[in-house]
Amino acid sequence: MPSPEETMFNEAVTALKKGDKARARDLLTRLIKRVPTQPDIWLWMSAAVETRRERVYCLKEALRLDPTNRTARHGLILAGELPPDPTLAIPPELQRRNWESQLAALQVQPERELLGLSWKQIALYAAAAVVVIALVTVGILGLRQRSTQRVFIPSSVPTYGPT
Repeated sequence: MPSPEETMFNEAVTALKKGDKARARDLLTRLIKRVPTQPDIWLWMSAAVETRRERVYCLKEALRLDPTNRTARHGLILAGELPPDPTLAIPPELQRRNWESQLAALQVQPERELLGLSWKQIALYAAAAVVVIALVTVGILGLRQRSTQRVFIPSSVPTYGPT
């Protein structure tokens, strides 16, 4: 049967993973008062606090209690409190590259579809729309010009002949 401290620690971690930082912070604060020499509690507390200053303090405490704690050291490096350590770098072959899987998925589908239509169909519909618009425009402008033509009406005004 787990001890009350272990149960409280597990509840705090669960609350933190669910995004309930206030509950996790409360549980971890009580744990720190009971067992202040546990570096894991300080490490998880650094994820529950709100300010950068508190986070750095928690990470420094975790590193002070366990100088070999890679996670605390890495957190302090990311916070800018420690210089970069090349031994903590993740090898390139182990780094997660989500963009590569997305790129591979795009390359598998050579012809993307928009609303279930291929690009050829979209181009055909666009060309048809241009032709229809052109015909409507010519029809409207053609009718307008015919209705505004000048009509020659002979007048009774005498004209002067050559003199």
